Formats: sequence, C-alpha cells, structure tokens
Amino acid sequence: IIMLVISITLSMGQMGITSWIARYMAVQYDMESLGAICITLYWIFATVNRFLMPKIKIKGIKLLLYGSVLFAIFLLIGIFSGSPIVMSIMVSLCGLVSGHFCPVTFMVAAEDYKEATTLTTSINSLAMNIGRVLIPIIIGAVKAVTDMNFGMVMTVIATVLGVVACLAFMAIKKKEAKEKA
Repeated sequence: IIMLVISITLSMGQMGITSWIARYMAVQYDMESLGAICITLYWIFATVNRFLMPKIKIKGIKLLLYGSVLFAIFLLIGIFSGSPIVMSIMVSLCGLVSGHFCPVTFMVAAEDYKEATTLTTSINSLAMNIGRVLIPIIIGAVKAVTDMNFGMVMTVIATVLGVVACLAFMAIKKKEAKEKA
C-alpha cells in the first residue's frame, strides 16, 4: 500500500509541473512561450537524469526520497521567487532530480515480488495514472478558490506526501530486516 502511495504522489509531482507550468507562466508572468520552454526543459533534464542515475551510488528508495525532497524544495523556490527565470531554472532542476521516479518506483516495487514483476509494474502503472489524473484537477480546483501559486503548491504537497511515504517504507523495511535477523 505504501508503495502505491509513493507511486501516486511522485507521479502527481511530475504531472503537476508538466500539466500546469505553461498555464502558470502565462497567468503569473504573461509569458506563455516561456511556459512551453519550461516543459521542454523539464523533460530534457529528466532525460539527462536517467543517464546519470546509474552512475550515482544511491539506489532504490533512498534515490526516490532524495529526489522527492529536492524536487519539492526546487519547486517551492520557483513558485515563491516571483521570477519567471528562477521558476524556469527550478523546473529544469525538478526534471534533473525526478527523471528516475518512474523506473525506480517500478524497481523498488518489484524487489519483494521478483516472480511477479508484470503484476507489480501493472499495479504501479495504474497508481501512477491515478495520480496523473488527479493532480491537474486538484491544482485547478485550488487555483479557482485561491490563486495560481497555491494551485502549484499542490504539486509540492503531493511530493512531500511522497517523501513521508518513502520514509514510512524505509522504516517498515528496516523493521522487517531486524525481525529476520
């Protein structure tokens, strides 16, 4: 269950940026074209991340945890910076620290079910898709009653919930290891 929460919340973080950043830049800064550039930069840096991750010694759930923490910090800085340039840089950095979310989530979910990787991948894909469907609606609803900044903060909150879920997952795994020893 906790792994599904991780899948949902981290996909909400990624989709929150990719589904709303163009609108955010248009509304907040009257810079529609910069919003499109932000989406491109996010995915370029997310791709760079996937090439860099195999070289990093941190693996598994810790990689999800650290990426999530940095993602939330970078996006929060961007949102409250008041600068379209800072926001663009922070969105790029979000891509750099989150490109691994999907493949690493699949890997971590399958670690205990090596004989059923198709099932774990399918269930995690479903969870990710739930998150991807929910976050644009949540951002839009919050924006409708507050403003665009607080709408985008929903992406940060979702990612912070992912951080909490990662910590809970790590605590459970630590407890299980102690019980086996």
